[in-house]
Amino acid sequence: MQLRYLDDVLQRLATDADYEPAGWDAAEIDRFRLVAQCADSAIAARDLCTLRLLRLRPSADDTVASVPLSAARMLTIRFETSNTRTAEFSLATAGTEQR
Repeated sequence: MQLRYLDDVLQRLATDADYEPAGWDAAEIDRFRLVAQCADSAIAARDLCTLRLLRLRPSADDTVASVPLSAARMLTIRFETSNTRTAEFSLATAGTEQR
């Protein structure tokens, strides 16, 4: 699956192993990297959504999933299934929803 990060912080977290964004704790960083690594290994959205350890919350039509990184941060993953299989990652603060 191809991954696209809609936030510079997420892009850097995914590509720079030493990067620790201000205000993020180690558990949030580890959780994000686990989800990103699993998504990178997945062939399709279904592969990612069936991994229980990630605790993804898929939408009814399986085009969007969310995963809490902490009480303050929520990761949103939008799946595009046109010609290529792509997952777009965006970040929301808890209590807000990205569409």
